[in-house]
Amino acid sequence: METAEQFRDMLAGVAANLDRAMPGFAWRNIPDTTNDEIIVHRRPRPYASWQLGEEYYVGGALIWLDVDAKIRALTHDRSSLDTFAREFYSIDNGRDATKTYTFAQLVAALNKIMPYNWSSFLRALVNAHQPPLAGIAASGWKVVYTDKPNAFEQKMMKRFRGGDFGTTLGLSVDHDGKIRDVRWNGPAFKAGLGSGETLVAVNGEAYSTDALKQAIESAQKDKQPIQLLLKYDDRYKTVPVAYYAGLQYPHLERIKGTPDYLDQILAARK
Repeated sequence: METAEQFRDMLAGVAANLDRAMPGFAWRNIPDTTNDEIIVHRRPRPYASWQLGEEYYVGGALIWLDVDAKIRALTHDRSSLDTFAREFYSIDNGRDATKTYTFAQLVAALNKIMPYNWSSFLRALVNAHQPPLAGIAASGWKVVYTDKPNAFEQKMMKRFRGGDFGTTLGLSVDHDGKIRDVRWNGPAFKAGLGSGETLVAVNGEAYSTDALKQAIESAQKDKQPIQLLLKYDDRYKTVPVAYYAGLQYPHLERIKGTPDYLDQILAARK
């Protein structure tokens, strides 16, 4: 159970992660990620940001958000995704047998709600080699970045005690400094960091999430590379990471002069 504000904060984080920390969309689209369980069997893999994983979960939710906003706009708020769901999923209501459907049937059901070129609309979203983020703007919001984490992200960082710097340095770190993953072609990747290494010190200070945050802030001001002391097995090395854009935390901000469909979507059902 979440408040509307918590959901917006979470949605901002999802959008930022897909947009800034998942370069794998350059070669892989949403439908292809449905094969991930067959290929990988959910085993750990390096450079997950490039390989991608089961992105069809959040990708599918964002695609349907775009569909919902489009229905509301085309019908002037007379219909929504709820209208479609009632029509499409109420077939043989009360039966628990699995009933499959085709893309053509899906398009036909949407056209019944509101005639539109749904086939092209959906194919463009599904097959694009980029994350499906247009639905956020279509719902009346945009992702902005500040140097302060939103409330939801603060709670998640406290819960998991690690550091997620995927949208900045391009790495995620466990609470003990072990690097979980490095974003493909990000600043840390270009500096030669890899998953499995342990971050021992930052600019000569013992590693902590706060120490790394402070180093990112200092680099933005003095434009000097962040010096990271790394350990792998029994070997140590110091690596300079050239990143000067500061802390970047995602938030959702209203687009002035547009309908707030997201607020309508998140409203409690009566």
